[in-house]
Amino acid sequence: MENITNYIVKDLFCGIKATVNFEDGSNVALSAARANCRCKGTWNAKADGVSLKIKAVAKDNNVVLYADLVSDKPLSATPIEWSVSTASATSVVGLAHDNPWWIQCSWLEAGGAFKESTEHGLLRVGEDDIAFSGLMGDIFGCELEGDKIYLWTGFAGAKELHGPFITVAAASTPMDAMANAWRYAKEIGAINVPLKEDRPYPEMFEHFGWCTWDAFYHDVTAEKIFAKLDEFKSKGIKIKWMIIDDGWNGVIDGKMVAFSANKEKFPDGLKACIDKIKNEYGVGYVGVWHTISGYWGGVKVDSDLAKDYEDALFSFGQGHLSPDPDPEKGFKFWDAFHGYLADCGVDFVKVDNQSSTHDYVSCNMTVADAVRGIHEALERSVNKHFGGKIINCMGMSAENVLARPTSAVNRNSNDFMPREDNFPSHVLQNLFNTLWHSHIMHCDFDMWWSEAGLSNPKQSGVLRAISGGPVYVSDGIGQTSAANIIPVVGKDGDICRLDNAALPTVDCIYSDSRKNGKLLKAYNNSADNIALAVFNISKEAISESITLDVVPIIDADKEYIAYEYFTKKFTRVNKDTVIDASLDVAGVLSYSLYPIMNGDDGEYIVLGDCDRYVGIATKEKKTVYVSELV
Repeated sequence: MENITNYIVKDLFCGIKATVNFEDGSNVALSAARANCRCKGTWNAKADGVSLKIKAVAKDNNVVLYADLVSDKPLSATPIEWSVSTASATSVVGLAHDNPWWIQCSWLEAGGAFKESTEHGLLRVGEDDIAFSGLMGDIFGCELEGDKIYLWTGFAGAKELHGPFITVAAASTPMDAMANAWRYAKEIGAINVPLKEDRPYPEMFEHFGWCTWDAFYHDVTAEKIFAKLDEFKSKGIKIKWMIIDDGWNGVIDGKMVAFSANKEKFPDGLKACIDKIKNEYGVGYVGVWHTISGYWGGVKVDSDLAKDYEDALFSFGQGHLSPDPDPEKGFKFWDAFHGYLADCGVDFVKVDNQSSTHDYVSCNMTVADAVRGIHEALERSVNKHFGGKIINCMGMSAENVLARPTSAVNRNSNDFMPREDNFPSHVLQNLFNTLWHSHIMHCDFDMWWSEAGLSNPKQSGVLRAISGGPVYVSDGIGQTSAANIIPVVGKDGDICRLDNAALPTVDCIYSDSRKNGKLLKAYNNSADNIALAVFNISKEAISESITLDVVPIIDADKEYIAYEYFTKKFTRVNKDTVIDASLDVAGVLSYSLYPIMNGDDGEYIVLGDCDRYVGIATKEKKTVYVSELV
């Protein structure tokens, strides 16, 4: 793109003609203009006691926009907005919240309206792909809705806003554009927390796990846990980590009243349960669930727990008592809670309901400030007691994602919901969220069912196998299929984790594979080896000729041997190869592509375990000559 800054300001943001909104309901219109020719990339406007400066910091095809807004009058909770136009784009994908916690993809017509709470997006403009992601300023965030971009604080009364609000980049593929947008924002300090490569992946998630949630929901008990672990053991399935999910806690009326477990469900206590899980069943890591408020409704106001930690809790009104957003005060609560859990043998936590902080915090303070303090306190305690091992959950909002100082893993999608036929929306949500999310967190594609329900265990298994993140099931008692688990995790309980997060192929980005008569394709890699999964998520059988150049990481100068798990066929391929794929409804294919090398005795590949969906990542590999395969 010749000048991305000009495109963003003039075309996408319609010349930055802003409206500033005040707490009293009034507003003022501002037309931002360049101050002078020496201030390249800076636009200024003043009127009625308000001054606004928009600054573009750009390099090559990357740009981050900053806002400085100063007002004599108190600002509203949505203090500034201006118009957005996608008329110059031929295709548009928006990634927006469909609820406070999760982000879904949607496809727009050129010039169409963005969904409410859009935080990320991709546009095809001429020969370029343009990606954008909203950032967090000092006390504000950035979202799009309809034909508007707006900055929000969540709390009226501020008089100043300062900091970055959006990162944008252009590139030759959608995934490169998004990657460049995030990398450039980090490079210039517009992102103040680590990117994914500086967030060490917890070793325990290199192994297979189990979670109690979809198995028992709130009716989890120690007895049921032991019964399920007996079943895994009898079927030869090695569970190396597990989560005791919601239902274990000491709660009354949806609020936390104690650190300890429910005595009726865990009559011998949490410690005795975990000791047995580890000593008798060989589970190496046991985690427990809680929310970012302790429990869904926070801490019960009149409980002994509330009295004991009065100086570490904050009342947000309407009976919501939670760990204080002041990081020093909040840490006191988490330190005590997590210290108790660690003494019981807990190795990690899953912390839920994170993006709900917006709902109760905004009545008292700006959301960005409060959430930064909450995450600082939480993760300081997690680092102290669990070595940083945490699954963040229900927390895809920018104020959460861009406030986590050290944690590595975040859920990438809504719950899998195995009793519903939701795999099509689930796979799309996961693959499209990784386009942005995988640059800052290791992505958790959620648990699945290996046998029962409407979950389609083969499609679900292949998705987890290529995900690049944790792999775990939530099977109930009597509902585990070893035949559907072994291709994902093997017999030793060690997953074949790939190097990155699975992404959609370039031909699947700008239209909905549920409706367009095309197969959904996703790829990942292990070193120079490539994994390609093909899903039919439509409501009818599909036959499609797939050219491998839709996989952007395929080396144009290499030949590969492709092995497809379900047909057991080896094929010689390159980027120009056409694969004819025919899949029934809910069908799936899983390819492992091995680069061909030349040796003294001829061409060969280093072949992984063909009994796995993604054999390219198995520990067991052997040299095989191409002449033996094709």
